[in-house]
Amino acid sequence: MKSTRLSVLLLLPALLTLSCGPAIPPPASTKEASAAVHRPLTIPSEITADNLARWEAELFLMDPEHPQRLELRDQLLMYYMNLFSSLSEDDEDARLDAFHNALALHERADFRNLRIGAAMEPMALWLVSRFEPRGKEALVLAGLWILSVIHPERPEYNEQYLSLMDWSQSVRDTVRDPIERYDSIATVYDDLARMVPHREILDRLSEALALRQRAVIEFMQFFSTMGEGFSPYLFQSVISRGGIGREFLQAFFLGDYLVESLERMEELEVQDGIDDELLQVVKQIRDGQDVAYNYHQLAQEFGPANPAAGLRACLIAHRLAPSDPRYALCVGRFFSNMERQSAAMDFYARGIAGTDDDEMRMQGMELMRESLFRLHTQETRAGMDAALAVAVSAVRDVVAAGSSDPRVGIVASGLMEMVATVEYDDGFIVDAGAHFQEASALWPASATPVTRTAEIQFAVRNYDEAIRILTAALMAPEPVGGNFVDFWKAMMLEQRGDCYRETGRIDKAQADYRSALAAWDVAEYPLEQTGAIAIRRGIIRHRLGEDRTDEFFREAIRVNPERRSTYAEIISFLVVEGNLEQAAVYYRLAFNQDQLESMWKIYFAIWVEALSLRSAGRSFDLARGYLDKTSGKSWQERLAMYFTGRMDVATLRSHARNRGQEVEADYYEALQHLAARRPETAAPLLQKVIDSDLVAFFEYRMARELLRELNGKTGGGQ
Repeated sequence: MKSTRLSVLLLLPALLTLSCGPAIPPPASTKEASAAVHRPLTIPSEITADNLARWEAELFLMDPEHPQRLELRDQLLMYYMNLFSSLSEDDEDARLDAFHNALALHERADFRNLRIGAAMEPMALWLVSRFEPRGKEALVLAGLWILSVIHPERPEYNEQYLSLMDWSQSVRDTVRDPIERYDSIATVYDDLARMVPHREILDRLSEALALRQRAVIEFMQFFSTMGEGFSPYLFQSVISRGGIGREFLQAFFLGDYLVESLERMEELEVQDGIDDELLQVVKQIRDGQDVAYNYHQLAQEFGPANPAAGLRACLIAHRLAPSDPRYALCVGRFFSNMERQSAAMDFYARGIAGTDDDEMRMQGMELMRESLFRLHTQETRAGMDAALAVAVSAVRDVVAAGSSDPRVGIVASGLMEMVATVEYDDGFIVDAGAHFQEASALWPASATPVTRTAEIQFAVRNYDEAIRILTAALMAPEPVGGNFVDFWKAMMLEQRGDCYRETGRIDKAQADYRSALAAWDVAEYPLEQTGAIAIRRGIIRHRLGEDRTDEFFREAIRVNPERRSTYAEIISFLVVEGNLEQAAVYYRLAFNQDQLESMWKIYFAIWVEALSLRSAGRSFDLARGYLDKTSGKSWQERLAMYFTGRMDVATLRSHARNRGQEVEADYYEALQHLAARRPETAAPLLQKVIDSDLVAFFEYRMARELLRELNGKTGGGQ
């Protein structure tokens, strides 16, 4: 379980606000890309998580007529098919994501010419078997359409597709309100067209939209003849459901029939409800005027409601004007909104590399930092190494290019700091240390790189090096910590005190602890940090031999009783200290806090129960009862089942999906051995936890102290 440390919460002060930027002004004249040159590619024999983003970007930017496009597309499709097959049939959301990502690899011409990749077959079969037709028709229809294209020799797929299409419409024909009826039909066709933008489906959608608009007009005319007035709310609701322009254009655009959509509107003789600016954008695209710019405008129109449409518009703009960084950043933003952070990183890097404009470079680096953070919260290593490499390269390229604007260095430091933080949290502390140092060099006033680098040196027992780093920061002519100098001073003094304590220099340790308390007394800090600071004060008082932890710990909970990391910090500290009585008190408080997620309560229960078994030789009833009643499929629920004897360790380990869970399995198995009085088998498992370098995990810190206890050590070493 990852620690939520104070330094993470203050990762980068809000020095700059970099938005997506204002609307791009129309250029005086747009120089579009010249005719595509079909550069030959050496396509890899296998697509992996590490090279996926690079080759997807290559595919998306390919000219549709590139002779190797289908070969690369099908290689990428194999990646998603394998990913899909590796997922449990019950993991519905993840499987649907794989399906949609695979479908997005197809060009519009692929739908028009019925060139759907064969690797889509298992996904389509799953859609047809998994979802009920009623309410999920679009998914089932998409699956049947794909199967009928892949297997034209099997007419039953097309027959089922047509039958379900007929049923989908006929079942809604019974709806009495014509507006509701056609709105419901249009919704199904719109959902289907977003997946399968074939012209036949688009025509069905346009007819349903036209019928809905006519029903709205008839409704309004009826009230008009009756002499009834509309309330403003009713009028607004009816009109908004009557217009078909935006939906219509969006759907036809996804099928690569944008120009034809104007003709189709005229053919259906409907009032399109389209605003003049959007209509002008489409007409200019039709007439070949400032095409890249207008596709970017189209992305802003369509993107908020349909990210896939926004992404496609930005990709077209980027293809047409690859030297304009704003279009590359636009592509990245839509990938990020669709939670495809690795792909977003690649396009952000393209935007940064393609400009010497400082504002654009800063915007690109800020977007990269956000995507890295979002990728990190997914707790998966898939694509992470490639994303980190892209970020590091972008920072170094920006630094090498130079700038007179000091903000560029600050933003570059923030991105490098995020790279290092991800590596730190994932246990790659050597790389993290190097990148924290780079971040610090770019912005010496930033405190997080200093404290993190010192934590890493502490973790590997280089106490003197940690002391040197912290002393240099505390003595720096330019104060470290920005607007919160005393806050960070207190943090660094406590860290240095811990280093002195580990090496037996108790007088120096206590002097630093007292100085840290004095710094807290005058420090300014964000209000939300009040509870975390109370915990730090309590721990320092304990180090000084004062029995006042309960006073400060209760203050921390009082100021924010729903903050989960408060309970984690307190209970893990008390467990490390072997204080079962107080650990039980704070576990009860956590247990009774309804706003805490069950996953945290499971961890806390195991910690306290393990301490009780180890020190008192009996169970702590409240924690044991909670664990006994816990079952399910989450990792934490399986930990509870393992710790209460309802699952063996081999089964538990088979469910570990990442490195962190594998290390947790080591730790909690070690706790079982300690509870059974088998320290000789617990020690190697605890050492594996230490060797993982996952220093951000609470389990790492607790394993360190347990191993020290087993080895009979009182200071220095593990």
